[in-house]
Amino acid sequence: MSQGVPGSPPPKFLQEALGASASSPQSFGYCPADGEPLLRKALEEEIKSIYGSDSDVTVNDIALTTGCNLAFFATIMSLADAGDEVILPVPWYTALDCLQICPPRPFQIALAPLLPRMRLFIRETAEAIHVRHQLFRQVLPPRWKIGAQGGYFAFVRHPFKGVASLDVCKRLATELGVVTLPSAFFCKAYELTGQATWDKSRWVRFSVANVNNDKVKEICKRLAESELVFGWELD
Repeated sequence: MSQGVPGSPPPKFLQEALGASASSPQSFGYCPADGEPLLRKALEEEIKSIYGSDSDVTVNDIALTTGCNLAFFATIMSLADAGDEVILPVPWYTALDCLQICPPRPFQIALAPLLPRMRLFIRETAEAIHVRHQLFRQVLPPRWKIGAQGGYFAFVRHPFKGVASLDVCKRLATELGVVTLPSAFFCKAYELTGQATWDKSRWVRFSVANVNNDKVKEICKRLAESELVFGWELD
């Protein structure tokens, strides 16, 4: 439960379109920095099909990025100047290292005419992820506290007093076969300065979206087992 990659491939028709687009001469060369006009226009039409034809959105309001992390990066680079303070909610994690802001051109060209056909797949995928998050909340041992949950991930506060999340994750992986990411992967550890300070050392990130329901139940069963076998003091 460490990686936030989707657990299922896109529909067959999109896979076939990607293959055709990747081999098309049209796909070679640079695309506009804000994305292919055809896909941006298709997104405008998709937005208006959901929110109404009178929605105040045009192609000029839409820019394409390689996932949400690069959207965050582009937003901050556009709005903030050197020395500005940016306030983030916690728990949080840093943007992953990526090579480009705009997504690859073949994907944009392939997707542009297919957005209406993607609606069912997107809805079913979102519903499945929502159900899995609900299940995770239901079967997570009571001492493990969810601090933030959404999309592919859940940030969970482990119940072991005075133990860094890195040490918890090491034992979960080596002794119980549960692979997760500690908060130290995303932010620097620091000493507590008071009860109101968020204790970064106690948080673990679980990827909920890319495992099936049986595995979610098994993972939570092993988390409960860790409370018995690790020998650490509990909250």
